Amino acid sequence: MKRLKLINSKGEIATQQDMIMQINPFAKKIQPCLVELPKEKGGYLLVAEFHPEGKTAPVISRRYLKIGDAKDDNYSFYDFKIR
Repeated sequence: MKRLKLINSKGEIATQQDMIMQINPFAKKIQPCLVELPKEKGGYLLVAEFHPEGKTAPVISRRYLKIGDAKDDNYSFYDFKIR
């Protein structure tokens, strides 16, 4: 299973979606998906979690998104901690 979350600068989940997918060991897979971006401007963290079968910890990928005025450099992002 793969979970995709968009987290605002306060640590609140703006959107979340789950997808069922399978990735073979040592393989790469491109999985297109649609994410509805929030109307509220700010710094957002896009987190993709892949939960491999038989493993307790997910594989995590993070990307930082700036939503709003491209000229504005004053964005803050949630400090995501891996547990």
